Amino acid sequence: MTEYQTLARIDAVPLTLTGGRSLQDWLAHETALGPEGARRAIIEYRRFLALALTAPRDAPAMPPPLVQQVWQRHRDDGAAYHAFCSALDCGYFHHNVSRWQITRAKAYRQTRARYHAAFGALSQFWWPHPALLAIRTRLTVVWIVLAIGCVFFGVVDRIESAWAILAIYGVVVALLLAGRFLPLRFREYEGPRGSVAMRHDGPV
Repeated sequence: MTEYQTLARIDAVPLTLTGGRSLQDWLAHETALGPEGARRAIIEYRRFLALALTAPRDAPAMPPPLVQQVWQRHRDDGAAYHAFCSALDCGYFHHNVSRWQITRAKAYRQTRARYHAAFGALSQFWWPHPALLAIRTRLTVVWIVLAIGCVFFGVVDRIESAWAILAIYGVVVALLLAGRFLPLRFREYEGPRGSVAMRHDGPV
């Protein structure tokens, strides 16, 4: 079955959460995506699922960051996600990509290539270039090394003020977090302005 045929099957199954609320409506009102962003998120999520369900066993699909968040929100509602998978007759579909960064990076590059072949040009917002995602990993490593270096060379030991020590580690933590979310902020969303970070305040 091709990606387009699989996508047609997926499009025929509504994406609803427990209680009947649609996933798109939840994204539109409970995140900073807004209505248009939520509509596009659902399109990209469905396309990713089509790629994932048709992926070879030795080359599982890897979602981009924002699609991963949408997928995670859907899976967080266990009953709704099970019903969705049952309607597709695909069993409980879950993420099965290796935890090793190099394997995930390879899988993501392959998924982007398959997306381009199946659906055409990619949005750099929804499917950022692998190099941008690599920046996040490299920044994290750099700041961890710097933190270890500060301890190793006795920088912290020479500071008498506990507040100064906490401030140093606070800066390190802030930079780590900045590195984690940096790739998501390289490009503004083509539509609603502002942060695209999702927030989940608990079960719906």
